[in-house]
Amino acid sequence: MKYLIGVDFGGSSSKATLLGEDGRVYATAVREYPTYYPRNGWAEQDAQDSYDAAVSNIRDLLQQTGAAPGDIAALALDAATHTAVLLGADDRPVRRAIYWTDIRSTAQAEELKETYGEEIIRETAYQACGRCRSFAGLRKTNRTRSRKPGNSWP
Repeated sequence: MKYLIGVDFGGSSSKATLLGEDGRVYATAVREYPTYYPRNGWAEQDAQDSYDAAVSNIRDLLQQTGAAPGDIAALALDAATHTAVLLGADDRPVRRAIYWTDIRSTAQAEELKETYGEEIIRETAYQACGRCRSFAGLRKTNRTRSRKPGNSWP
């Protein structure tokens, strides 16, 4: 039998499910990981924590069912929105990901809104210019770029 593995990276844990080609759920596994709060209003996650959880879950699925790696036909991944893992030239994370609940970049959001206007941001980034969690990806990427020496847009 062939299987599909689905892996979800949620706010505080990763969940994996092993589905058979018959549509039946054969096993599930969950592993928690932390969200870091280095300062008030900041929220970060470490990509290594997410990776370790996914690997542990996949191994657990195979162990629970006796399925072999060669029996896996596909792997589907899903993750929380607005949480970018920024990679360096070596394809390794350059920092913890700024999580979607982080509000440290509110000033950058206001600056972008004042500089470019709400309409152009909504049309090009598909994000509303609002408080806190909205407009998250663009403003957080801009904040990270503006705070690290040598960072620039490609």
